[in-house]
Amino acid sequence: QMYVHYAWLIMISCCVIASTGMGLINGCAGIFLRPVSQELGVGIGTLSLYITLQALVMSFMVPLAAKIMQKYNINLVLSICFIVQCGTFMMMSQFTSVTHFYIAGIVIGLVSPFIVFLAVPTLMNAWFQKYLGTLMGITLAFSGLRGAIFNPIGSYFITMYGWRTAYLLLGAIGLIIVLPFMIFIVRKKPSDKGLSAFGAEKASASLGNQTAELKGISSKHAIKTGTFYMAVIAVVCLGLIGNIVNHLPGFIVSLGISPTVAATGVSAFMIGVICGKILVGFLNDKIGIVGAICVIGALSAVGTMLLLFHPGGIAVIIIGTALLGTGAATATVLPPLLVRTLFGQKDYATIYSYLSMGIGIIGALSVSIYGFIYDAAGTYVYDFMIVAAAIILAMVNIALSVKSAKKLQAD
Repeated sequence: QMYVHYAWLIMISCCVIASTGMGLINGCAGIFLRPVSQELGVGIGTLSLYITLQALVMSFMVPLAAKIMQKYNINLVLSICFIVQCGTFMMMSQFTSVTHFYIAGIVIGLVSPFIVFLAVPTLMNAWFQKYLGTLMGITLAFSGLRGAIFNPIGSYFITMYGWRTAYLLLGAIGLIIVLPFMIFIVRKKPSDKGLSAFGAEKASASLGNQTAELKGISSKHAIKTGTFYMAVIAVVCLGLIGNIVNHLPGFIVSLGISPTVAATGVSAFMIGVICGKILVGFLNDKIGIVGAICVIGALSAVGTMLLLFHPGGIAVIIIGTALLGTGAATATVLPPLLVRTLFGQKDYATIYSYLSMGIGIIGALSVSIYGFIYDAAGTYVYDFMIVAAAIILAMVNIALSVKSAKKLQAD
């Protein structure tokens, strides 16, 4: 008799969360900046501050969000978050002042940590023991659909119907896609369905499912260790690698290349991110997290060097951006796998929330930091030198944290 494990339905739900919650609502914000700023009569920088506000609120909200997600029904929590997120997006269609957008940024920031940082890693970590890295990478790669599908659809709506109607349509599409999965399919852990995690049947039969789930180091103990702070440095560096994407078009144009080719470079970067997410997860399962970061770090280091020195012109720049994209993929896939590797599952969500806070803050600040460095120096060379240093620091700190964790777990 053929039996399909319920975990696969959870994975499909996580793909929907990644593509819609992370990809549609958060990923399409940029396409509205120009038309909205023109109608409201404000600068793009002034309007885009709402995205910075959203990112900062989201970052500081993560630890509290982790506690709420642990304490309450995950279906209810995620359903409310999606209703607030998509509902606010729809309400933007009625805004007449930049202040309204700032308030909306704060509101979306309050619910985004559940969707952007916690939902997918928490559910995948609970439901999969086998192939976790590969499946996590595949799932998170769905967030890349924003560039391939949702941004063109959103741009079409803006062109055909105006930005106000586009906000309404995208928000409604988000709700229609996501809510059925949140209400009818998502469950926090296998025991809610009388099951054990995929690939853990034998373990749970011999150990008992609760014992298996609680294995690991407590969050109170973890945050007092050097291992934890090495992990923080590593994930902040991974964030620095990923956030250079915002300056890639400007960098490529600064080399005397057309904006059209610059856009192709960004597309190559996003393809690199999608492939990189799957590759990172696969390598994690096959050769461990240290091996994975070494391989991906080497690829992204080569990409950075090609962009810095660009021998051979446009083709080399496109290859360089794609390789750098594989490094950017680590910012979302590696942190949840790193937490599980270093500290186990006992207080997984809480420890991961602290790391996510670091990712969020560096995400909110790094775009501006890179911009200020360019303004001061008149070149992007120093920005890419920071990226190169971040790659090396991430590799070193992940290797050291894993070595440190073995001693920690032995004690």
